[in-house]
Amino acid sequence: MNPNMWNHPAVQENINKLKTWNVRFVEPEAGPVACGDTGYGRLAEIDTIFRAAKDVLEG
Repeated sequence: MNPNMWNHPAVQENINKLKTWNVRFVEPEAGPVACGDTGYGRLAEIDTIFRAAKDVLEG
């Protein structure tokens, strides 16, 4: 995701709404993104996503 998209108020509002519903959410990481920009919006490392999924499945 482009950092400008990630920082958009509508995206942040929707993320916060999901969190109030106790939806598990893996935050993006900072770094270069596909469009050449740098900032938050980069897909989290696969290991981070895997650990989060494993935590959900193991309860």
